[in-house]
Amino acid sequence: MKNIDLLITKGEVILGDPVLRQVRHCDIAIKDGVIVAIGSEQDILKNHAVDTVLDASGCIVFPGLVCTHTHLFQTLLKGLGRDRPLLSWLDSSIRPALKHFDREAVYSGAMLGLAQLASSGVTTVADYQYCHTEPLMDIAVLDAFEDIGMRGLLYSGRTNVLGYPDSIALSYKETEQQYFDQLIELQNLYRNHDRIEIGSGPAIIWDMSKSGYEHLSYLSQSSGLRVSMHCLETEDDDLFSKERYGVSTMQLLKQCNLLSERFLAVHAVHMSDADFALFKEHSVPVSHCPISNMILASGTAAVPRMLKEGLTVSLAVDGSASNDAQNMFEVMKTATLLQKVLHRDASLLPAEQVLSMATLAGAKALGLDTLTGSIDIGKQADICIYDTKTLYSAPVADVFASLVYSSATESIRQTLVAGNIIYDRGDLPYNDTKQIISAAHEQAQKIRRLSNL
Repeated sequence: MKNIDLLITKGEVILGDPVLRQVRHCDIAIKDGVIVAIGSEQDILKNHAVDTVLDASGCIVFPGLVCTHTHLFQTLLKGLGRDRPLLSWLDSSIRPALKHFDREAVYSGAMLGLAQLASSGVTTVADYQYCHTEPLMDIAVLDAFEDIGMRGLLYSGRTNVLGYPDSIALSYKETEQQYFDQLIELQNLYRNHDRIEIGSGPAIIWDMSKSGYEHLSYLSQSSGLRVSMHCLETEDDDLFSKERYGVSTMQLLKQCNLLSERFLAVHAVHMSDADFALFKEHSVPVSHCPISNMILASGTAAVPRMLKEGLTVSLAVDGSASNDAQNMFEVMKTATLLQKVLHRDASLLPAEQVLSMATLAGAKALGLDTLTGSIDIGKQADICIYDTKTLYSAPVADVFASLVYSSATESIRQTLVAGNIIYDRGDLPYNDTKQIISAAHEQAQKIRRLSNL
């Protein structure tokens, strides 16, 4: 008889890709963080001895959500720079504050952001960490991933701060060579980690040189390095690229051989027909951030067309400085409502498709779909348990509609990563939630004071 670590029993389970709407009352057996059996408790116990049983009666059990883009350090900048478009928002919030972040502040923001994400059912996070005020600053975020227990892909960001005026200039002015050296060092440090992967994140088209993009392409092709970049969030991307290089943003990246399924385009709001052709040709996935796009009035991504043309479209919260929350439930609901009202078509992005975008498509966009993104035998036990009898969820007629249209963080009972409970009924088993909130509040006040924001 085989031993299993955890048996989740009596839940209503969404199996496989959510668009298939496969919902069954069944049990899930977990061993060493992996789903090893799915079926009835009676059948599973015939062949397995169980250490721990988790009763999910009255709950929906669904795959953990995958957030493909955020900036965790920005959790400390929540509520700043409101009612401004992208570049004005950057000048009125992010850029003045950046130099005042130290490792303690970045770690504190990351801990609060990851706790919020875990409370909204997220089990995998792609963080875009470009706050580099000293060498290897990314380790502060990676430490938070470790302490929360989250699965993560950290895109080490590259922002060109050399041209910042004296009033907001950073004392540490990272060069491209320093950036690449530290990127390789981070890759070596986390090469064999079971939950964390390192990628590269050139912030936007003007933050890296053409030779830098070409070198990044070499690293991606030679080592499988994943790359993510803010692309076509506003019209400014192409205006800059055409003026500097004579071609559009995506054409430049194609010239640098950077486009592939390992390249994740964040936003992709202002896409031309030529851009669509390039995305299809190179199987470029998209990270759709509807709430930040709406708050900054950047525009609305053509998600229905992306899906129709076969692109992988994932969902993300973006940073709290441009969203004010790290809540994937809000993102799912907003993603579908935005397209429905824009196109005056209530049939667009049904609930099961949105849930698939937030789970399996998200995993695929990060190259993790063989590990996570769905409840299947052999995959990591990245699972959420959703209580159907809370003030927000009750009553439940359709599980998919409930998760997308009627959900709130209060309805999440447990969030599990690799079979470990990282969020349990409003609390973090491995951390002091009140201390996380207190530390973040203190660090945020300090940064606002120093930045005069």
